[in-house]
Amino acid sequence: MKVENQTDHTLTNMQIAMADYIMPLGELPAKQTKTLTVSKDEGMPLRDFVSKGGESFQSAVQSRQRTFGGTESGRISDLPRSTIAASFISQMTNPNEYMNNFIGPPGLDLGPIIERGGAVLFAWAADYSPVKPMHQFSPRRTHQDTMWRVATEIK
Repeated sequence: MKVENQTDHTLTNMQIAMADYIMPLGELPAKQTKTLTVSKDEGMPLRDFVSKGGESFQSAVQSRQRTFGGTESGRISDLPRSTIAASFISQMTNPNEYMNNFIGPPGLDLGPIIERGGAVLFAWAADYSPVKPMHQFSPRRTHQDTMWRVATEIK
């Protein structure tokens, strides 16, 4: 596969999901192109990846339900991995545990693309946004990250 970074920022935590597996691809410097060969042997089953990433969702929800609970466990620390796991939220659902299932907005779950034989490339751009902010004031705090989710068919 050929991946081209057209941004001015390095893309990190690149991964590709295909054929029910997810494989790490490393990083891609700004304005560069890479040709990569991908193998299932280098990856892990997508369901395992999602279940590990989804554990942080469950612990965040449970700790926020405690009135005087600690806030350290109510945060999701690995944003790139968690964002990829959230992109396959339907793989975390268990019909026997209806209280622990998550519902996402339309378009968040990319599972149907994988089920149809496609692939999804994920690339994290830390402290970067492809669009300018809408605010017309200077906020005290601001933070922006972008997870590129590029779906494609496999030929």
